[in-house]
Amino acid sequence: MWNINELINGRSGFIGVISSYISENELNLFKEYIKNNFVNDGGLVYVCSSSIKEQCLQFLNELDKDLKKLININRLVLISRDEYIVNRKINMDKLINRIAMEIARLSEIIADKKTCVYICVDSFWNSLNLRKVREVYIKLRELYNAGKANFIIRYIVEDIDNPHIIPILQYHDYLIVDGVDNFEAYTPEELVHKALTLLSEKHSINYKCYKVMMKNEYLENMEQSMAGIIHDINNLLVSILGYAQYSLQIDDMNEIRKGLEVISRLALDGSCITKKVKSNFKRSFETQKDIYKFNYIVENCLDMVKHKFKSLALSKTKNLELSVSLDSKNYIYANEYDLRHSINNIIQNGIEAMEDRGILTVRTYDEGDNIVLEISDTGCGIDERLMNHVFKPYFTTKGARGTGLGLSIAKKIFEEHGGKIYIDSKVGEGTKFTIYFPAIKFDESVAEKKQEVYNTD
Repeated sequence: MWNINELINGRSGFIGVISSYISENELNLFKEYIKNNFVNDGGLVYVCSSSIKEQCLQFLNELDKDLKKLININRLVLISRDEYIVNRKINMDKLINRIAMEIARLSEIIADKKTCVYICVDSFWNSLNLRKVREVYIKLRELYNAGKANFIIRYIVEDIDNPHIIPILQYHDYLIVDGVDNFEAYTPEELVHKALTLLSEKHSINYKCYKVMMKNEYLENMEQSMAGIIHDINNLLVSILGYAQYSLQIDDMNEIRKGLEVISRLALDGSCITKKVKSNFKRSFETQKDIYKFNYIVENCLDMVKHKFKSLALSKTKNLELSVSLDSKNYIYANEYDLRHSINNIIQNGIEAMEDRGILTVRTYDEGDNIVLEISDTGCGIDERLMNHVFKPYFTTKGARGTGLGLSIAKKIFEEHGGKIYIDSKVGEGTKFTIYFPAIKFDESVAEKKQEVYNTD
């Protein structure tokens, strides 16, 4: 805490304090002035609001006896500035005359000691025009130059209008920035230079911080994007391995051929993934969309996981069933790869939730202008307390086995296709995902021709 002696000792005594509502309470500063002035046989003229004056009087009544003796000899003057305010304007001429009178009276009491005049300036200052403000400063400096008093004027900077800032710099010998334990006194020129330097440094630091923030944001997006790509690659490898293992278990050449066709399609998906990886570094990837029959996409999804059901069908100890009802007749404008892998993420979650035993149901149907996709399982279900977290990135209930990205990526892709996803789950009974997509009108004959092309890819 700075004190009155430190402010005045060794420098001119017409000082401004740049303060704030978040700085030290005014009454706490007043207590410091009381201690320093009266212990050193000085006088104090304290110009404050009526509320502060009442608090000061209460404080004086609580002082110890030795300090009260000093107060009783009239070396402290409390002036309520509110007594000089009429119609929201302050009569500074009368107030200055009162200050001058009290300085003269105190100079007779304290002999060679000086009086300190402390004035707190807030919004009342704005009622004065600039010409009047300059007149006030001139009169106060005349009192100071008479050698009987030092002045400390504390400004609540939030309350001072911009035009009144210039006179503060013009008429004070030193300015103190309040709100720090170890103050520094500045000449007005030094303060302006310091402020401009700090402002320049602030903008430079802000710009550097902005660049670092943008870089971190890019790296964070890259990390999440790459994690999603790794998740997709893992799903591809699981499906490829599954079909390869299933093909080794059977002798039916038609089934083996179908498995190889799916593996070939999954390998082409891998090519699409590598394009995405390149695009992440070049920032040039554009999602390619076209018109597809919705059931075509869902059938391709099921092709990627049917090996799981077929392999378990060969086992006598496990029973995993797939129930499919694809009744939608509508078409969708979509990126087939993105949408297929997002749907597959939900299907894979359902399979894992059932732990090789249960029924996975996949349904499609049309409802008004929407295509509805339902994917339900009879697995372990999701705790109600976790329902609000299932679509958040990196949230998983699978421990080290899960990345927590499948559902978050799926939701993002669905929304990019104008879709909405809903989830209903009960612990011990299973989970159902319902996704709504906007259907598009498309000429049936053209659609069938395009469909044939897609099926040969």
